[in-house]
Amino acid sequence: VTPDLVPFVLDTMSCSRTPRNVAEKSFFFRARELGYLVTKRGWPDFFLFHPKTRHIALVEVKAKRTHNLKQHQKAAMLSLASFGVPCFKWTPAEGFTRIGLRSPHPENPNEKV
Repeated sequence: VTPDLVPFVLDTMSCSRTPRNVAEKSFFFRARELGYLVTKRGWPDFFLFHPKTRHIALVEVKAKRTHNLKQHQKAAMLSLASFGVPCFKWTPAEGFTRIGLRSPHPENPNEKV
């Protein structure tokens, strides 16, 4: 996120509610522990923004590691990842799984890719 967009993103994301879904709630609090502002407003399940690093990520949450992304989710996330947008699937059991290549990991946003 460019510096000029930071105030807008911070303001927009400051009013996110805790999800009801158990897996999504678990992810929501994990991402906040990592310092991310988290919003859940539809597809993808979550948009993350880290105010200090300005790192962003899109995350689709699945309750079990055996639950795969739906075809349209996978197609959209692979397309976005091909443009450098960090996209991930997250499950309580496995944590983050990259979708596509060259995305900094949310638990290590300064990682060189």
